[in-house]
Amino acid sequence: MFSVLTTYIYEIKKGVKPCALITLDKNRLEFAIKKIEKSGLFYFVQHLKNNAQIQKINLFFGEREIVKVLEKIITCDLNKLCREHDFMLGILLGYDIKKQCERFLEITSKKPISA
Repeated sequence: MFSVLTTYIYEIKKGVKPCALITLDKNRLEFAIKKIEKSGLFYFVQHLKNNAQIQKINLFFGEREIVKVLEKIITCDLNKLCREHDFMLGILLGYDIKKQCERFLEITSKKPISA
């Protein structure tokens, strides 16, 4: 997990990707946050609801403005995001733009757009 964290931090600092998301055990959060803060990046923590003894969290991190946007659009579990926010999240995480557009068009052709 920590090599992935280091790689994502490097890619964000070099401008390869705008932000990143990692899911980790809550007991590893403090170490990850220290590493992110040391790199000068910002972060947003989403606590996941689960029944396991080890609690998981989603840790989003990147440049300040991007993290601020993430805080505004991530208001629920990721699988419950409206289609527009799901699309924005994929773009911000650096997913293939064409594939995100194809996915969005496929999803929106099946259901009416949510409010």
